Amino acid sequence: MFTLLKVTLTTTIKISSTELSKAYVDIVKADEHYKNKTVEIIGTVDIVGQELSQRCIILSSEKGIPNVQLFFKKESEINKLGKLNTGDTITAQGVVAGKLNSKNVTVTDCILKQLKNLGGLSNILNTIKTHFVVT
Repeated sequence: MFTLLKVTLTTTIKISSTELSKAYVDIVKADEHYKNKTVEIIGTVDIVGQELSQRCIILSSEKGIPNVQLFFKKESEINKLGKLNTGDTITAQGVVAGKLNSKNVTVTDCILKQLKNLGGLSNILNTIKTHFVVT
């Protein structure tokens, strides 16, 4: 007797925050391609904050297009957010929820996969202020 196994493969879409933002200028078309799909997104941290009692990161985008907002639920992932600064480059994975009631493209259930430039712009500016006298 044979046992049949059902295997479901999920494909992770790799995309930059700018590309995802630009796609959502046309919400209907973008939802067809991205909504409810897992994405691995790379972008630059603009804001680390909280919305509706959930921790989030807003990734910077070009003027005139929506931002990408990443939401985190797992405590282990939320703890990593305290290490981030404006200007850090991150790679995160989550599920695209689309453009909900906000102006931002929403990605939920995120996990941080890679952090670069920890220290970001604010630490660079503080280092400059500490070591140089600006006149």
